[in-house]
Amino acid sequence: MAKVPRNPLPAPLRPEDLAGKKSAVCTVEDVKVDLPSPNTRRGKSTVLILVEFPDKGLYLNATSTDNCIRGFGSDESDEWVGKLVPIVAVQSEDARAATDPTIPKLTTKLWVATPEEWPTMLKGKTARAK
Repeated sequence: MAKVPRNPLPAPLRPEDLAGKKSAVCTVEDVKVDLPSPNTRRGKSTVLILVEFPDKGLYLNATSTDNCIRGFGSDESDEWVGKLVPIVAVQSEDARAATDPTIPKLTTKLWVATPEEWPTMLKGKTARAK
């Protein structure tokens, strides 16, 4: 008899995982590129696996992906591993709310901070080992 495989995708990192904080600085343990995701229009997602939240993944939208590329100074995601990434809780408008009244118009999401915020947020921080 065949076993049902476990979902290989990590659960999404959520604002409540930050325990009431509005931001966090985390260490990138791994980067998963082009994972299937039902929450994106393109059907693919880039996911950061963070040392501080090993069982969850930070699913990057286009803005967060661009912030990573600019913040890390590279579009080679392998170069992001072992480095610090600042994440922030932001209010985001959910486009699905226009057609589905059960979805709140504004929700809190976790995004990668803008590159301009990185120096201040990373000051005095060091990457954590796995």
